[in-house]
Amino acid sequence: MKQSLKILFAILIITSITNGCSNNKDNETLFTTVFKTIKGDVRGINLNSTINEVKEKEGLKPDSISDNYLHYTIKKNDKNTIIDIAYNFDKNGLYSADIVIKTDSLSAIDTLQTKTIKLFTKKYGAPIKLAPQIYLWNYTSPSGASASAQLINNSNIENKGALEIIVQTEVE
Repeated sequence: MKQSLKILFAILIITSITNGCSNNKDNETLFTTVFKTIKGDVRGINLNSTINEVKEKEGLKPDSISDNYLHYTIKKNDKNTIIDIAYNFDKNGLYSADIVIKTDSLSAIDTLQTKTIKLFTKKYGAPIKLAPQIYLWNYTSPSGASASAQLINNSNIENKGALEIIVQTEVE
């Protein structure tokens, strides 16, 4: 009987450790999917890029396209995760990238938020905290434009995670 309890206890510990490692890997994969690379303003893309440059960097077929707009949806099987990416263009090129991440995992959103704050702070300096879950960084983009990056955590108590990342040039 004692031997059976020891074995059961060992199995529970191993399962707990395995699940924790799996969640960490899923959270790391979500960060990588959202950002692709830390180069550029976001996803390896600089503000003021042309629509064709953005399409080439994304490497995916857009869900929606016009002369001044691109939209992509990335669906991940884990935790019902959906990533919506909207790019807006004017005569100077890309002026706004809006990324919305929705998932059933609040821990994934918390990890993504923490990693995004660290990344943007390293790239752009200390953020301005506008509200408990809203952060703003003002910076000069690699293209020389005055720009800002915002991070907004819209998660709710119904165990649904939502995070929005907005990178844009200064609107004249």
